[in-house]
Order: sequence, then structure tokens, then C-alpha cells
Amino acid sequence: TMTYYHARQGNRTQHRNWAIRLWGQGIASLMYRVWYMTLSWVGYQTTTMQQFHRPVDEFLDWWFFVPNLVVAELVVWNLTREERKEQEEIEREEALIDDSEPEAINSATHPDGDEPESPRA
Repeated sequence: TMTYYHARQGNRTQHRNWAIRLWGQGIASLMYRVWYMTLSWVGYQTTTMQQFHRPVDEFLDWWFFVPNLVVAELVVWNLTREERKEQEEIEREEALIDDSEPEAINSATHPDGDEPESPRA
């Protein structure tokens, strides 16, 4: 729901971050099922509900969701960090441009650097 909320609000960065988290959890769900199918092919019994409460099953319940969420958070953190660096660089360049603007305007209007003559009344 947070992915949809941020998309509707027009907040693209937050929408992207939540979409990455959602994708990671969706892949975790798929991998959980694939792992159980693989285990059943090699002889691990998964036929009754009572069999899903063994230590291996409880480990698998967490193993496929928590690491994917950690990886998704690392991806979000890295993307956010890169965006912050880019934003800081843009702000630094804008500050340099702002500092040099009066000179640029002065040299553009008066190439020889002289002050304009004031109109005589």
C-alpha cells in the first residue's frame, strides 16, 4: 500500500524504494515455495500440516524473507546515498554559479570592465 500511496502522491523516490522492498518480498515468497518443492523431490516429507512445524520449517520461514528484506534495504540505501551525492554536487555547482554571476553579467554588458556612465540629468 505504501508503494501505491507514494505513486499517487507523486513522490517517485519513495515509490521506487517501496517497490524495491515489495519486489524483494515477492521473490522471497516464490523462492520459499521453490525450496519446498526441491526438498520434497529429495525426500523431505511436506504432506501434512503438522510436518510444517519442524525446526527446518521454522528456519525456512525466516530464512527466505529476512535476507531478501535486508538486500532490498541495502539497495535502497545505496540508491539514496548516490542521489544525495548527486544532489550535493548540483548544489555545490549552483553555489559556484551564483558566486560568479555578477562578474558574468558585468563582463557581458561591459566587455572592457568599465562602469557604465551615469545618465546626466
